[in-house]
Amino acid sequence: MANVTIAFSLDDKRDRALLHWLESLGRGKRSQAIRRALLEHIEGSRVTIGDVYQVVTRIERSIGRGIVVHMSGEAQANDSDGDAPGTEAAAANLDSLAL
Repeated sequence: MANVTIAFSLDDKRDRALLHWLESLGRGKRSQAIRRALLEHIEGSRVTIGDVYQVVTRIERSIGRGIVVHMSGEAQANDSDGDAPGTEAAAANLDSLAL
């Protein structure tokens, strides 16, 4: 298996935190750390229909057991239509799955 080298540039002001992080790693550890960070980003940003199904199933089980969530007075005041905060964003994300 051949190694492939990919170069990229960082701005010394804008990317200061990244530069400090990379400099804190040993020279032999940088590639592994960058690979790990990139893979975590890719894997962490994927939401599958299976993920949604698992969450819905857990919610159904919780409701079946009679678990009740009570919103604070402030949360209720900010939620005039009765939906939980973030419901619109969640619905939009589900719509974008194009099922």
